[in-house]
Amino acid sequence: MATVNLGSMENRLSWQEVKRDNETKDIKVFLKFVPLAAVAVAILILAGASNFRLFHMLSELFAVFIAFFTFLTALLMFKITRNNFIMYLGCGYLWVGMLDLAHAFFFKDMGIISGSGTNVSAQLWISARYLEAFLLLTSFYFLKRKVNTRLVFAGFGLFSIIFYSLIAAGIFPDCFVEGSGLTAFKKTSEYVVIGILFITLIRQTYIKHLLEENVYNNIFLAIAITIISETLFTLYSSNSDGFAIAGHITKIFSFLFIFLAVIPGVLRESHEKYLNLFEYAHNSIFFIDPNSWKFIEVNRNAALRLNYTKSEMLELTFNDISSPASNIDVSSIVKKVNLGQSLTFEHVHRKKDGNDIPVEIRFSMVMHGGKKIVMFIVRDISKRKEAERKARIKQQQLVLADRMKSLGILTGSVAHEISNPNGFIMANAPILMKMWDGALPILDKYEEKNGDFALGGIPYQIARERVRKHTKGILKGANRINDLVEKLNRFIRKESSEKKPIDINGAIQSALDFTEIIVKKSACIIDVNYKSNLPEVMVNMHEIEQVIINMITNSCHALYGKENGNEVTLFLSSGVDEESGYITVTVVDNGCGIPEKHLHKIFDPFFTTKQSIGGTGLGLSISQSIVKDHKGVMEFRSEEGKGTTAILKLPPRYGEQ
Repeated sequence: MATVNLGSMENRLSWQEVKRDNETKDIKVFLKFVPLAAVAVAILILAGASNFRLFHMLSELFAVFIAFFTFLTALLMFKITRNNFIMYLGCGYLWVGMLDLAHAFFFKDMGIISGSGTNVSAQLWISARYLEAFLLLTSFYFLKRKVNTRLVFAGFGLFSIIFYSLIAAGIFPDCFVEGSGLTAFKKTSEYVVIGILFITLIRQTYIKHLLEENVYNNIFLAIAITIISETLFTLYSSNSDGFAIAGHITKIFSFLFIFLAVIPGVLRESHEKYLNLFEYAHNSIFFIDPNSWKFIEVNRNAALRLNYTKSEMLELTFNDISSPASNIDVSSIVKKVNLGQSLTFEHVHRKKDGNDIPVEIRFSMVMHGGKKIVMFIVRDISKRKEAERKARIKQQQLVLADRMKSLGILTGSVAHEISNPNGFIMANAPILMKMWDGALPILDKYEEKNGDFALGGIPYQIARERVRKHTKGILKGANRINDLVEKLNRFIRKESSEKKPIDINGAIQSALDFTEIIVKKSACIIDVNYKSNLPEVMVNMHEIEQVIINMITNSCHALYGKENGNEVTLFLSSGVDEESGYITVTVVDNGCGIPEKHLHKIFDPFFTTKQSIGGTGLGLSISQSIVKDHKGVMEFRSEEGKGTTAILKLPPRYGEQ
């Protein structure tokens, strides 16, 4: 059996290459956002120079949009990625964004909500910053732990509601006083938030190994920029001064880096899990162009099972891996699949080494890159087919055993009915011979005196020679009947399955005795060559006789078509296989031979080309099963029109007496 190197570089997914590819994709994503971010910043700066309220609203809405989109992506992809860390960040940033949205609506002179003003807006701002700092500090806890999405979502929502309730009730400390600017609480809170973020940065360095490099870098930048943003917000004296504008812009960038940490990471994990599922699926998966039926993509198992590399597979078509033994109407499949039908059927694939494997295929049409392609999933059913074959053989053996039992009952009855009169013949024929011998002198004297006379209408001189000869023939025929009954009884008798050491020559001779009539009927010249002093074989004598009888019978059937009996030969021999040391029984005939197209089917149950003479197709199938049970081998070599060589090989019995 051909072996496959599972470590083949072409069939093994290189995760170093995947990692480099992912890093390249992340850089491309970042570079795509750079011009967009630059344009957004330019617009915000221009807006801030002309209308601070517009600048403030745009900057906050931009940050809120990023926060909402981060949550939505994390939620939608969570079922696929199961990334608890990103899911936690997504839930938290949604509520941070909600507080920032309230902060924007309550901003002074916006006129959106009654009771708005700089102090309320600043209170909502610092609440959002406390929540964000707490979120980032605790997020690393979920790198190794499962997140309860509903509980986390509700928890951050509860914190947000508490902050808003405290502000609405006037309990939350003031953050801005008209004419005085920022309060000590606001500045202190900013420093506390900065301190928490510094602690978060330090903690992140200790768990760097738990994060992918790109995710780590983006979160590190997000926290660092948030620290800068918070520092700027401790320095402004009015809402529209340069520190306030710079603080809002840096805040947008901090949210943007969180976005770059979450979104590409989630998509990458989803892609990698798809690659895992696709490449390492137990079944073979193929994507095919529905027009040319050429492979577009195959997974690792598809290439391995057929002994190809992936690059070789992508040069092949569906027909290239289909065995000639399996006929499929491809056009019919295409029509049904195009109608949206999913098809499941059995097929035979041919491996690179020429061996066939039975498979079950499920076809369906899928969309890929905006185009319809055919996907089929292939399951190797070799074991199932082998189990079915063994079950059929077992069933055949049971049927045969039942038939043999019936034959045994019938033969026993026939043998009993034949044995009694045949025993009478065997007992009385010698007496008749003695009586005839005793009567001869009297009859001779009578002939001398009276001349020739007739006995039963036959002249005495003729009868004198024939009576004794015919009586001997009667006795010989009776003995032959007796031997035949004995052989039938022995063949159909229920024997023990116990294996015993025997001389294979004895089994051959017994099989020849049983097939004597069929050998004569085939009008062949038989040549038997026994090799002496062969090692014994440990077998069930009855079963091995059955196998040899089947071999001889098949050869005789192959000789029936020969017209000239003198040219028909059957050679039977025993010996030792030089290569394996097994004891061999070889039957060679010069009969009709086996066509090459049938040679691989001869052991299949119910396969026969001899229906006209009562062939059932069970003989070789059952014989092979018997030989396998004896750890032996059956081999056939044949050429149509020239004959067949059948070889039975059995392991010798060594060291046992």
